Amino acid sequence: MATEHLWRNDTAGGTIRFTDVSVAAGIAPDIIDPAPVGSSGDPRYDYDYTFTPSFVRMDADRYPDLVIAADFKTSRYFRNNGDGTFRDGTFRNATDPAQIKDRNGMGSALGDYDGDGDLDWFVTSIWSVPDENGEQRYELGNRLYRNDQGTLADATEGAGVRDGGWGWGACFEDFDNDGDLDIYHTNGWTEPFPPSDFDVDTSRLFIGSGDGTFTDMAAEAGIADSEQGYGVVCADFDNDGNVDILQLHRNRTNAATLWRNEGTGANYLRVRLRGRAPNTEAAGARIRATTDATTQMHEIILGSNYTSQNPALRIFGLGSATQVDTLEVEWPDGETTIRRNVTAGQTVQITQPGG
Repeated sequence: MATEHLWRNDTAGGTIRFTDVSVAAGIAPDIIDPAPVGSSGDPRYDYDYTFTPSFVRMDADRYPDLVIAADFKTSRYFRNNGDGTFRDGTFRNATDPAQIKDRNGMGSALGDYDGDGDLDWFVTSIWSVPDENGEQRYELGNRLYRNDQGTLADATEGAGVRDGGWGWGACFEDFDNDGDLDIYHTNGWTEPFPPSDFDVDTSRLFIGSGDGTFTDMAAEAGIADSEQGYGVVCADFDNDGNVDILQLHRNRTNAATLWRNEGTGANYLRVRLRGRAPNTEAAGARIRATTDATTQMHEIILGSNYTSQNPALRIFGLGSATQVDTLEVEWPDGETTIRRNVTAGQTVQITQPGG
């Protein structure tokens, strides 16, 4: 059964053409359960509940893999075989529900929060307040999957990011420019489901401490908004080196709110890549910034936060550092460009060789 998820670009001779290869690539069989309706005890599994897909490099090779946040325990991680096909690659080459357990995966964010050089995966879900009997309608909540070069492990409990209410769009960014990633995500639903009050959920701003743990500081930052949020764009809208937030929500009189980040005074470096055509945004490239023997890695990801995405320009928070000792770009084809002793507080544009 074709799911029309993966469309291969077969453009040639100036004619734009796409071909549905969801079956040929091996994605369709794992997205939709082939069992007859009712045979698994839950007829929902014969439907497609995917929400937020992203092409990213989860392992050590340069072929982009595919992660998909999806509802009703159907989130998936597909590893790229390098020949136009994918395999379900989460844990022992098969999605392990004991580990990938975001019951209601909605939004998705990817970033190297633990500083080990690969991309970790944050999935928004639903966490409800227990009722008077201690029972919960939704008990699993958000999930943070720590990546070890292609093998994922659930790090949610230790990180402290489970409770996000009814989560939707999310992003990994360094909002305080201290050198480690933070997480913002918006949330909300039309029905309250007491005692949870999902209809007035407040957005979460999980600030990273640098040791793998986070603290929700949305109220302190003035961004504990109670709109029913959905999409989110995290970008430096005013070009001051601080990542701002555009929140898209259900409000008939004002469907978007732009939150300006006033900053902490910490240093930063903005990096813009120009790739060779047709990949002019250099999707799949990795940028590494080293200061005082600490290396941050950002990948250019043209993926989804949930009905939204961030721009390709990347911002590195530098704390008190006044320069980046080594700035390395690994282009999608494996070539590298290196610049040294790059002064903080500026925008650096780097063009791919031959571009």
